[in-house]
Amino acid sequence: MTFRITSTMTHSLFLVLLLLLLQICHPEPSFHIRSGESSLIAGGRDAQPGEFGHHVGISKADGSLVWCGGGLISKRWVLTAAHCFDETDTPQNTIVIIGRLNKDDSSDGRTAKIKRFFKHEAYDPATYMNDIAVVELDEDVLEDKSNNTAYMELEVEELDKGTIVTASGWGLLATTQKQPNVLQTVKLPIVEDDLCRAHGEFFSEMMICIGKGDGMDTCRGDSGGPVVHKVSADQKRWVSLGIVSFGGPGCGYPNVRGTYTKVSNYLDWLTDNKVVFYRSTAQKPNVSFFSSIFIYIWLFVSLFLLCNTVVVVRYCVAQTQIEQL
Repeated sequence: MTFRITSTMTHSLFLVLLLLLLQICHPEPSFHIRSGESSLIAGGRDAQPGEFGHHVGISKADGSLVWCGGGLISKRWVLTAAHCFDETDTPQNTIVIIGRLNKDDSSDGRTAKIKRFFKHEAYDPATYMNDIAVVELDEDVLEDKSNNTAYMELEVEELDKGTIVTASGWGLLATTQKQPNVLQTVKLPIVEDDLCRAHGEFFSEMMICIGKGDGMDTCRGDSGGPVVHKVSADQKRWVSLGIVSFGGPGCGYPNVRGTYTKVSNYLDWLTDNKVVFYRSTAQKPNVSFFSSIFIYIWLFVSLFLLCNTVVVVRYCVAQTQIEQL
């Protein structure tokens, strides 16, 4: 059993310390990899302009094929799946399509060159364990509503089973078996892990099982794309909890769910690799628990010193008054 300290607990700890100070100062294997040209997304709909400004496409440099998706997490970084890249892919022959609703409309959104990309060092292509990678862009990409570009935040905690989340991608449509021009989206529930294990697939605590098994699904070609949610309708950014990874014996089949990389388990890995991202519990990049504790300790010490100063001043004033008497 793992004991997890949340930001709420750290805030509570700070309040307790503050109250104490006040008292002192005032005494009283047959996997379907979800990438490739034979992909599909089942049961979805067309996305709306600006709805998923964080969604990007991993494409050939000439724009002839978008084979994977990804999510823009800050001005230089994209989060995607490790299996989206093989030995033939290089920063020179790959680009990122950003802020684009219609993947073939060059006047929509923009493209960005890639400086480098790297996979998780423990990625296992046999089981798709640690199926996560990042792309560093060659130039800054700023949030821009007029250009349908936005960052997504990353989830820091595991969400409850039954939570409805949203996936997006340019995978083939189940109805036509053709790749759509317009970005597709589908809503899916987080379900029990055993429903994914039932397919006979590898599954670990580093993954999330998502899907109702009712024909609504992501599949090959949607790989690397983000699975997101919003706590409230007025929330500024989408929050990513998963990355499209692999699935069961088919996509959109009855009683078949998809397996997704659990983003919250890789925040330390991102930080260790100096990847800039936004956590869902803060509006600033990479504000970790230990950074928060440092701030609270600094405030505690400052308040303690202030209280001692007040006590000393009061003592000096009292001594002066006694001497005058």
